[in-house]
Amino acid sequence: MAVALPPTRRLLKRYVLPASGEGPSQETVEGGHWEIILVGKHDDGDVVKVRVAGEGDPGALSSSRMLIESALCLLQDGDLITVGGGSWTPESALGEPLLPWLISHAGLSFEVLT
Repeated sequence: MAVALPPTRRLLKRYVLPASGEGPSQETVEGGHWEIILVGKHDDGDVVKVRVAGEGDPGALSSSRMLIESALCLLQDGDLITVGGGSWTPESALGEPLLPWLISHAGLSFEVLT
């Protein structure tokens, strides 16, 4: 919201936000990686852990790859989507059809640990 107001936007641009062209180097963007362990609990008490990992800087490369692959999945596999209206995350809406896109083209891996 602060960026929407001209006075605070000017202050943010001057003292907080990076200047145009600033940011991580190409080497940093391409050489980065990330990993997260997701833990879920079924109603019956069983616990499931899944390791999700990605290639590339999570903010500068991996997220944009996931966004692009989600859009391509929606475009090419839209007929496989069974959810109705409302607000959905890409995985909630696209489900199983999205996984091959993320694995093959976005550099993600998924591993069930337990």
